[in-house]
Amino acid sequence: MSPLYRFLRTRATGQGLVGQPRATRWLWLGTMLVVFMVTTEHLRARRVFEVAKPTENIRSSPEGLRLGVLEKGTQIEEVGRDGQWVKFELTGWIWGPSLEGFEDITSERSSSIPTDEEDDEGPGDRSERQPRQALNVHLDDVRDLINEDFGRFYGLSLDAELGRVTLRFRVPDVGEPALLRRQMRAQARVDVVLAADVSYEELRVETNRPDGTGAVGQYVAIADTATIRRIAAKDLDAWIESVQRSDDGGQTWK
Repeated sequence: MSPLYRFLRTRATGQGLVGQPRATRWLWLGTMLVVFMVTTEHLRARRVFEVAKPTENIRSSPEGLRLGVLEKGTQIEEVGRDGQWVKFELTGWIWGPSLEGFEDITSERSSSIPTDEEDDEGPGDRSERQPRQALNVHLDDVRDLINEDFGRFYGLSLDAELGRVTLRFRVPDVGEPALLRRQMRAQARVDVVLAADVSYEELRVETNRPDGTGAVGQYVAIADTATIRRIAAKDLDAWIESVQRSDDGGQTWK
C-alpha cells in the first residue's frame, strides 16, 4: 500500500473527517484521487524530450503518414502518449509559394499602396532588393534540383553586400570523396540556374559531415563564379585546389 493511499484512507475513514457520514468521507477520497491522477497526468504530459537519433520522423498518428523529420538535439514537449508513441505540438513555417492556392497578399498590397518609407527611398534602395527577388524566383528550381540529385535542401540565400550566394543541404552517409564531388556539382548546377538573373561573385556550399552526421554548415566550400564556370564540375582535383574548404564550420580553411 503506497504512503499516499494510506494517507487518503486514514483521512477518509476517521482523522480529519470525524463525525462525517461514510458516504461523505468516501466522496472526499474519490475527489482527492481524481485530483491526484489529473495532476500526475498533467505533469507527465508536460515532460520535455530531446531527439537522440540523427533524424526522426514526424507522423500524423502512430504508424501514420510521414509529415517530416526532426533533427538530433531538437526538443519537444509531450502532450500525450499512445504506447511508445509520444504526441507533441509543433509550430512551424513553410514557404508560401510552395502551397497550392497561396496568394502573396503582402506583396500585392505593397506594390499597389506605397508606404511613406517607400516614397522616401531612392533608386539605390530599391535596387538592393532586386537581387533577392530574383533569387526567390529560382528557389523552387534549386530546391527540386538539390532534393533530386544531391541530398535534402536546407536553404538558399544571397548576401548582396558580399556578392555571395549560400546553398545549404544535408547529405546521407556518402564518404568524403563523394561529398566533395556533390559540393562541386551542386555549385555548377546552381550557378547555371542563377547566373542569368542573380548578380553574385561567389557561391558557398554548406553541408553536414560526409558520414551523414553533424549540423549543416560543418563542411563548407566557397568558389568564385569564374572558377565554377572554368572547371564546370569536370575535374574534382582542380576544383579542390581552387576553392576554399573547411570541415569545421569555417574555423579553419584549406
